[in-house]
Amino acid sequence: MSAIGARGLGWLLMAATARRFEGGDAALERRSAQGALQAYALALGCVLLAGCGERSPTQGDAGTRAATRFANTTAAPGDSAVPGGANGTVALLELVPPESPAARLLGLPPPAIDTPVRSLRATSRVTYVAAPDRPHQLIATFVFPDRARLELRLPGDDLGERLVESRLGDHFGRFEMASGEWHSLEGEERADALRRTELRRAAIAFPDGMAWGAATTRSDDHVGVEYRAPLADGGALVAWLDGFAALERVTALDAAGHNRESIRVRTTSTIGNRVWPRDLDLEVGGVRLWQETVLGVQPGVNFFDSFFAPTADGGLRDPRELAVRLIDLPAVWERRFELAPTERGWAAARARAQVWLAELEEAADLGGPAVDPRPSFEVDADGRPRAVLVRAKASDATPKPGFDAVPARRAATLIVPSLESVTPGDLRALRAEVARSAELGAGSGSATTIAAPVAAAIYAREAGLGTGTASTDGPVQLVLPLPVPQ
Repeated sequence: MSAIGARGLGWLLMAATARRFEGGDAALERRSAQGALQAYALALGCVLLAGCGERSPTQGDAGTRAATRFANTTAAPGDSAVPGGANGTVALLELVPPESPAARLLGLPPPAIDTPVRSLRATSRVTYVAAPDRPHQLIATFVFPDRARLELRLPGDDLGERLVESRLGDHFGRFEMASGEWHSLEGEERADALRRTELRRAAIAFPDGMAWGAATTRSDDHVGVEYRAPLADGGALVAWLDGFAALERVTALDAAGHNRESIRVRTTSTIGNRVWPRDLDLEVGGVRLWQETVLGVQPGVNFFDSFFAPTADGGLRDPRELAVRLIDLPAVWERRFELAPTERGWAAARARAQVWLAELEEAADLGGPAVDPRPSFEVDADGRPRAVLVRAKASDATPKPGFDAVPARRAATLIVPSLESVTPGDLRALRAEVARSAELGAGSGSATTIAAPVAAAIYAREAGLGTGTASTDGPVQLVLPLPVPQ
């Protein structure tokens, strides 16, 4: 069996497992039962199925380097060129022409990005070469340097039909659909998972998050430069840039220097002042496994450590807990109004909040502090309102009569459909996620680590509520403030 086929069942089986819940291809279903979610690196299934993948235009030595391609360019005056490249393109013999943008990078680390990222979430549409009529969704979440979570699922699938692989520090785990349990990854499976997550992180966020060395001429004999970054298992990532200094491909090498898999960047998108990958190919040993379109990238996201780990009993967790996020709250001036027992329903609480807001706005006309027209509602253990919180618009250090200074802090947050939909279960999920993350992150030194569980009041903030707005539609943010670091 080829080295490709010996690498486990991989992403192809991830797709096969998802398809069995749709009453799909019986052959794929049988293969999913044989191994479910083993190491994603291409897999036995692709070797056995004719036409599972497509060969790259130039195979080369798939064990030692990424699949090569000719430079899609025309020869400039003075360039040495030969005709006959793939599809009639021209292959330049001079590796890094002195006038090319890539030449300026030789011997230097990658240029710094004006807006570097330390965390991100990318959502992609994945189309397998073997199953073009069954697109999947891939969600990749990273908190640098050692938190990662990959989820592959059919669009619209509930939690029970997704396939998950995650990293929390040195621990790697995978949820196997066949058994319905999480399994720790060790040995070669762990090394595969490390290469897989780091390859994807590098392809999306290059050059952020990796210890890239200085640029050298490309070892695949094509125009441009390459950067290398070591992996913890002794392998390495290789980022290949073309002659215009644009990222063309990232390859994951194992400890022996063999090419295990590659992500080729076909097109990019510019958002703000940063370029993100748009259309990608996933290749293993020169075989194209899927095409991928990156639908969106959210940089600067925050997640609790528990997002990257299974439950204590190894099962999947309450979807509400997985939806809890870590956010930064700014310093504010705040005034709290206690609701009377008869006002502790949402209709009455909203009406009372409008009265207090109107009074504070009248006071602002007389020189008092201007206030945010969107109040927050402190809730009790049953999810009912018990107080109204009003913030001053200005957050400077100047005291605001009648308002208390609240320092900047972190918080756990959960989005729910409406105030009326808040349940005790939502509040328990919010507190449980904080408690679990504090335990997981104890002593880790990670940026995601939080303090011990807290008993602070949870409050709800409605996006559309304010003076002159009667709408109660739209999402509501539940917020649990965390202790201020000492």
